[in-house]
Amino acid sequence: MIRLATCLAVLTSLCVFSPDANAHANPEDVARRCVNRVDEILERCTRVAASETKECVQAIRRYLAAGRRDLAIQTARECIQAARERTRRCSHAVRETCTECIDWLLAHGAERLAARVRHVCADALEQLENLLQRQENAIRDALEG
Repeated sequence: MIRLATCLAVLTSLCVFSPDANAHANPEDVARRCVNRVDEILERCTRVAASETKECVQAIRRYLAAGRRDLAIQTARECIQAARERTRRCSHAVRETCTECIDWLLAHGAERLAARVRHVCADALEQLENLLQRQENAIRDALEG
């Protein structure tokens, strides 16, 4: 049901961003790259979540239509567990990226830019939590039929 290849693609795309790729980087450029990286992580995770939720809901409805409530319940549990794990990994990738970026910005005297990046990161983490809640609701709603 949940495509392993899709999950692996998301996880490999969540490599930690390294602001030190250019030791002489401009803090504004680093901040922009950090925000772009966080946005990329969020976008990929959102796309995968939407696809997997749709797939789960369809499977649950098929099982219910076939009178297999037991399989529908099992599928819902597995889907919610997978969604939670993906959200955990996505959140971890955001946190790792943000920590490296903010630390780099602070080390280079860019406190205001670090604060802006911190705000973007907090917003991204909140969006991931909201996404998980919507996924869980959609899966539970499908189970209620």
